[in-house]
Amino acid sequence: MNNYQRVEDDDPRRCQGQTKFGQCTIMAVEGSDYCRLHGGACVEQRKQKLKIRNLRLTKYKAEIQRLGNSDHILNLRDEIAVLRMVLEKHINNIASDSDMLLATPAISDLCTKIERTVASCYKIEERTGQLLSIEQLGAFAIKIIDVVNEQVKDPTAKEVIAKTILTAVQERDNS
Repeated sequence: MNNYQRVEDDDPRRCQGQTKFGQCTIMAVEGSDYCRLHGGACVEQRKQKLKIRNLRLTKYKAEIQRLGNSDHILNLRDEIAVLRMVLEKHINNIASDSDMLLATPAISDLCTKIERTVASCYKIEERTGQLLSIEQLGAFAIKIIDVVNEQVKDPTAKEVIAKTILTAVQERDNS
């Protein structure tokens, strides 16, 4: 079957491609402005890729909807965990230097997303009072020491417990 049918100069189905003699005189592929020689055959490939893309988008939208209604993913900490798992998966799939080069953009992108999500999570927790400031942590440690002093009778044990609590607070302060 001859796919290269010549058309008249004024035919609206005429290929828009250019040759060294001027505009191509072959009929364009249906759904394209070009004949097969000038890329019109790519129309079917583009249509197939578009169908696959649309199918994936539909699946992704359904998954986003499902996850959005899930009781399991309720906060940014869960999102951070998911991003870290994906990052770990990418890293574990690296078997050679060429794999590393190919994976670098995805890994870099995931690291950036993790960093942004962690920063957002921290800001939200700070604004909503879910984080303790150093002063609040110190005050809480003193309350714990007071409770220990009331309940424990051995002075040596009281001192060891108090020092252990204060050391833990200081270590947290230095981190």
